[in-house]
Amino acid sequence: MTDWNVRRAERVCAAGGEVLAPDEPFYSALHVDTETVERRDYCAECWSAQHEAQPGAFAYWRLRGPEVEEDATAIGPLDMKGIRRLLTDDLLRDTAPPGVAGLLGLMLVRKKLAKLRDVDRDSIRIQFKGDDEPIAVPAVDLGGAALERAQSAMWQILDMMGGKAPPATA
Repeated sequence: MTDWNVRRAERVCAAGGEVLAPDEPFYSALHVDTETVERRDYCAECWSAQHEAQPGAFAYWRLRGPEVEEDATAIGPLDMKGIRRLLTDDLLRDTAPPGVAGLLGLMLVRKKLAKLRDVDRDSIRIQFKGDDEPIAVPAVDLGGAALERAQSAMWQILDMMGGKAPPATA
């Protein structure tokens, strides 16, 4: 028996390249060659043309993506230029709450809004999509009350920028 590593739906049309809307119906097809199985997603319009022109899909199915749900842990729509400014200037000042820059950097990596490039004793280096160079922010070792203070300060800052803070925990 052979196991195949088939990726999840990317919600981007393989033929046209456009991002598929969350509630838009789309087709996924498995294409098999001698070594791999590849999943490709298609919008309904491109699927009709693609399927008629190249009926080589091993299997296919029609899907409709789930409606976008509110994520209680989401930071909401943010101005990424503002976030960059926070990490490269505002949160590096002596008056900034301790730990917030590092915590924000790690949260952006967790939310896949930035990539973690390097970690050392004094800093973490993250890189935003489309940026040529990573940004270094102070690494922090937070625990207990210090972590809670940094989280609270970070959510206050993000709230002022238009982000959505998570629900309060007891």
